[in-house]
Amino acid sequence: MRSILCIFLSLLSFTVQAHRIKGLVVDKSGSPVVAAAVILQKVDSTFVGATVTNEKGEFGFDKDTVPYCIIIQHISYKTQRISSSEASLGTVVLEERTEVLNEVTVSAKAAILKVKENGALLYDIKELTKTSPVSNVLDILQEIPSVQRVGDDYEIVGTAGTTIILNGRKTNMTPDQLKELLSTTSPSQVKSVEIFYNAPSQYGVKGAAINIVMSRQRTDNLQFKGGLRTALYQGFYYYQTGGVDFTLSNKRWSWDIGYALGSTNRHYDLTLNSNHTVEDQTHDVKVETSQHAEIFAHRVTSNFNIDLKNKSSFNLFYSLQLNDYKPKIHSDMNVDREPMLESRNKYSNDKYLHSIIAEYQNGLWKIGADAIFYKLTSDQNMYSENQRSAELNSESTQEIRKFDLYVHNSSKIGAGTLSYGVDGFYSMTDNKHLTTWDRALEEDARFSTRQKEKSVDGFVGWSQKIGEKGMLNASLMLQYFNAEIEQKGDKQTLWEEWFLFPSLTYRHNLKPGQVLQLTFASNKSYPSYWDLNPSKNYINPYYLEEGNPQLRPYETYQLNLNYILNNRYIIGLFAELNPDYSTRLFYPYPDKLLASNRLINFDYSNRFGIMGVAPVKWNKSINTKFSANVYIKKDKGSFEDIAFNRDRISGSISLTNNFILNKPQTLSLQVSGAYQMPDIRGALDLEDWLYTSVSLMWQPKGGHWNFILKGEDLFNTYNMVEKSKHAPLDYSLKTIKDSRFASLSIRYSFGGYKEKRLKQVDTHRMGF
Repeated sequence: MRSILCIFLSLLSFTVQAHRIKGLVVDKSGSPVVAAAVILQKVDSTFVGATVTNEKGEFGFDKDTVPYCIIIQHISYKTQRISSSEASLGTVVLEERTEVLNEVTVSAKAAILKVKENGALLYDIKELTKTSPVSNVLDILQEIPSVQRVGDDYEIVGTAGTTIILNGRKTNMTPDQLKELLSTTSPSQVKSVEIFYNAPSQYGVKGAAINIVMSRQRTDNLQFKGGLRTALYQGFYYYQTGGVDFTLSNKRWSWDIGYALGSTNRHYDLTLNSNHTVEDQTHDVKVETSQHAEIFAHRVTSNFNIDLKNKSSFNLFYSLQLNDYKPKIHSDMNVDREPMLESRNKYSNDKYLHSIIAEYQNGLWKIGADAIFYKLTSDQNMYSENQRSAELNSESTQEIRKFDLYVHNSSKIGAGTLSYGVDGFYSMTDNKHLTTWDRALEEDARFSTRQKEKSVDGFVGWSQKIGEKGMLNASLMLQYFNAEIEQKGDKQTLWEEWFLFPSLTYRHNLKPGQVLQLTFASNKSYPSYWDLNPSKNYINPYYLEEGNPQLRPYETYQLNLNYILNNRYIIGLFAELNPDYSTRLFYPYPDKLLASNRLINFDYSNRFGIMGVAPVKWNKSINTKFSANVYIKKDKGSFEDIAFNRDRISGSISLTNNFILNKPQTLSLQVSGAYQMPDIRGALDLEDWLYTSVSLMWQPKGGHWNFILKGEDLFNTYNMVEKSKHAPLDYSLKTIKDSRFASLSIRYSFGGYKEKRLKQVDTHRMGF
């Protein structure tokens, strides 16, 4: 079967790409000549056909005219006339016109972004990434000047809680699930990236968002192209990933198919020092933990879109993710400098995710549906020995079914545009967990719950030009949200509420290239399905992660005022208010030697600051991307017997330098770094960290191969340290991720030739 499939694909590739007459057009330096007109004639000057050269300088005719005459024309080169009977002309070298004045050079800085009417910052992705080490879609985000990578997350500078969306719509996938998908998606499938400080309501997301728009390939004839890729990593362990993607397209439809698999081996170290007081006696507790995580994953994606009649279209997206996650944890615990406990902790986690997204668009009408089916099965075995031997076993399962249906439209009314729509959402989640210590059930960590959520969102928006230079986009969303939880036959309403979400974006064009933009957004964040349960996940016998059934959702209000200069530079002010903010905080139990990483709500967590973005092109070979933000953070709240009211000045800096190392621009170097200043999180202090990386990319002529060699976290300084001496807290926790590693990414692209035809060719003046 595999052999038959290979033969089929080979024949398909040959059929699509075969041309009876073909050639390559270059200049004297060997560079391809793009968009040169190529005219095919019979020897008696009878016109047969015409086309233009593609981005590689190639052309082809599916004609059987022998002998024939080829005429090649370009405004910058002398016309060439070639007679031949051979199917392949080989390489044709054009001579520059003598009228071209080599000593005269006109140059200007290209505008790498423009501000759209809906407030989006639209970046020129091709310009930003043409010499950058980009091997997947997530790599593209790191090249965008106004986007910072913070750990494994991506944030728009001057915001927090940025959401990544696809094709103008939020998916039901979690942020981690979506990032897994994007990490195995070819960058060639991306058409554009839009940066929203305030996303339009019809996008299904509130506040800051990064909209990744996938390309919709259209070709005159059936086209088949694709790529093979692999990546080799050497950190604490060696591992490898790989994949393949294909694209089929013609005039009305395209179909992208991808498959990725890989085994990932990562290492983590955790050192916890705690002065833990139990019954008026303080103990010096030290726990050193190392973790080896093995992950084997498969991912399958399919994206089909078709143009229908009456300017309508239909898109169907499917993704399957299968993960086998098996971490092994070893811990040594000392109490009052005496060996106390050694533990071994093993997990076996299997999960799968099916995601289906369908959308039909007719004019300004959009009707879509989004569904996911997710299942996680987890088993844990932790064995402790030495002074008090014990064995813990736990079993957990989670099944999620989510459904989303939306209808949107917009209409021109007078001088403005009215947009409106309705979104309906429903989810059902089953959570089960039990834990035994030495075969005895731990009753307070045993649960079986079913959580149901449903919401209906209705929005109305208005956009209108204000004078000659202003543009206003305002919307109001009304949401009804209901969440219920069922346990042991008892039903309880978690939340049932109505909420209004106002949104505003105002853009003012001061002069060409200078824009002032004001945005205001509101949002509400709900706890995850698992965190609302009394879950207890033991990392070692002393330290565990806990859920909180009393956890409340929190609101976010974001205000940004940005000044955009020369379609490149941004400087802005921002304010972010988070009443009832929730996060995890360290808590030592007062009656036993046990500490938890517990979810709690604050009174508020607020930030006020200034930000700046500066992409600079020094010359043809060197460019720099610089971004920074400085803010004052204010946290206030209390939990158990701990109360805090604190503020801190903090911020972050990101710097990326790109160097083109040779004249053909096939070899480039990137050196980048990021620094986070010390910060706070409630009663905790977060130490600063530094992250540095270097990348070398080689793209040989022809464009089929791409090699990227990377060194990440060169100085091993990307370490997360939190600590507190805010009574009764007295501890420090250091987490060292396996972030220093070297990698080699290799990609080979094949196919992709398409015949470019002139839509209307005036032939009456052609020939000799």
